Amino acid sequence: MSSRIRPSARAITAAAFALLCGAVATCSNPTDDTPNKLPDPVGAQGDGGGDATCGTCDCLKPGTWYRYTELQLTSIDYHEDHVITQVLNPLWQADIDGGELDFFMEVQKVSASEVVVRVVNGARIANGTEICLLEYTGVEVVHPRQGCCLGASKETGMNVYAGTHVNPKNCAPNLPVKHVIPVRKAVLDTKVMPDGVDGCSEVTGTLISGSLAVAALEKTCTCLNPGKQAEACGDLDASFDDGKKPGCGGCSDKYQNLMSLLTKFNPKLTFECTAPDGSPAACLSARFKGVRIDSPPKPCPK
Repeated sequence: MSSRIRPSARAITAAAFALLCGAVATCSNPTDDTPNKLPDPVGAQGDGGGDATCGTCDCLKPGTWYRYTELQLTSIDYHEDHVITQVLNPLWQADIDGGELDFFMEVQKVSASEVVVRVVNGARIANGTEICLLEYTGVEVVHPRQGCCLGASKETGMNVYAGTHVNPKNCAPNLPVKHVIPVRKAVLDTKVMPDGVDGCSEVTGTLISGSLAVAALEKTCTCLNPGKQAEACGDLDASFDDGKKPGCGGCSDKYQNLMSLLTKFNPKLTFECTAPDGSPAACLSARFKGVRIDSPPKPCPK
């Protein structure tokens, strides 16, 4: 699979969907506030569980790479079909297709009982269509294995980068992993296509649970550019004073604080989960799909 992509037609960041929801009346549809509890990740075995549908997947080897072709948020703070998901998901899909949001999965270790993968973000190379790898965003995901079923992983982190390699749509210069939306305490499962003529060619999976810390949201700003590519966000300004826009120091006047934007939604986020340090966080769940690619993109230029 080539790392070339079509130019994006829409913005990807959370701020874009927040802006749209603030402006579109249909975003205020009533929702069911009854908590929908996520499944207990302990002992989960992915889509196939322990039954025969798991197959063997002898085709799964170290050095196999996948690119996500779909990423859909399924709940936030246990609200399914929240306004955020209704607006965000189609935008995400458009920008995955256009190269403004890129996730790659590398199979690193395979045994009969365990699979270790690395998930790393990509970015579009500015003013072009090529995708490159942002190596610093990579995280390790350790799954128990039953054939093609990779069960609930050990807790890990997931980073969400959007934009080009020099024009991030999310600006977070003061977070440990810069310019990403950091999902933490992430537990994932994955199902690999069973052996066959084209075995191991696709993966599907879920983010069973994850958390997005309030403290991180307060230090993350996002470029409001619906319908435009990341170049429209311009360059970051290290001298930009966050007194002008709280939380956006080191970004620019084109960015707005993500926490401030997200609190404008109805129903309000209630931050039902906790961050690794025990502080308040929004709960997340999601699903994804990916296809095998022949080789990964090259690392991004410095």
